[in-house]
Parts: sequence; structure tokens; C-alpha cells
Amino acid sequence: MRRRQLTVAEQERAKVVYPELFKLRETSFAGFHYDWIEKNTFDDTPEQREATYERVWAEGGFRYWVALYKDNLFNPEANEASYAFWAEKTRARIGDPRLRDLLAPLVMPHYFGVKRPCLEDDYFEQFNRPSVDLVDISKNGIKEFTETGITLEDGTHQ
Repeated sequence: MRRRQLTVAEQERAKVVYPELFKLRETSFAGFHYDWIEKNTFDDTPEQREATYERVWAEGGFRYWVALYKDNLFNPEANEASYAFWAEKTRARIGDPRLRDLLAPLVMPHYFGVKRPCLEDDYFEQFNRPSVDLVDISKNGIKEFTETGITLEDGTHQ
């Protein structure tokens, strides 16, 4: 999920409604100043759902996590649908297929949103840099940390 930059004008407009926003944080599901869409995911057609995902994604912040359909974190099929959209958006930002599969796998590795999603600016793009790599410790765990790096279970040193 991306952190959207606010313009000075947007910041000034928001200041006027700070009291209402602060009050909303105390009454919303997740403590943010936005809340669920008051319908279930599959109440919408696939086209409507895609448009909703796009709109909420464009608004930025944690909205895609906690301001989607009200069943997003509770219905496995709804959660899978929102994950598929997130994965498509995220995978498009990662050039290397191996890294793409590690960072945004096609098969949902866990219920989307039960681990706090990354609120980021260009995080996934950093993996496109030649000086950046990802060590997959899911199949080759960390044995020890050394002064010069990490030794993995198979003896390789990173």
C-alpha cells in the first residue's frame, strides 16, 4: 500500500475538520479516520468491485486494508479477492520474477491484513536496483549473525 503525498492545499483543508477526524478515530473499527464500506464484497459486480478497489487504492494510506468492504477481513473469498488486486498492483512494480514471487506471491501466503501491510513510498521499487537483493530464509534459515553478515543453515554467507 502506498503512502500518498498530500499537497499543502489538501493539508490546509484537512485542518478545518481535524476535530471530526479525531473523533472518528475513536469510533472506527481500526482507529483511523475512515471505516468499512457498508456492504459485502460480492454484493457488487466484478466491474463495480474493480472500480471500488481502484478508487480506494488511489486514495492511498491504509484505506486498502481497513476501508474496503465490511467483510474483507472476515470472509475468506472476499479477502482473497482483495489480495489478488493488491498482488497485481504490487507485482507490476517488481521487475525480477524471482523477487516478484517472493514479495507478492500469486497464492496468498496468509490472510491478507492479519499482518500489518507495509505503508510505503517506493518500497517495492527498491528491489529493482542492482545493489538490492532478497535472501529467502523460508527454505534456508539463518544459522548465525557474524561481524560481516549472516550465515545460513546451508553454510552460505550473505
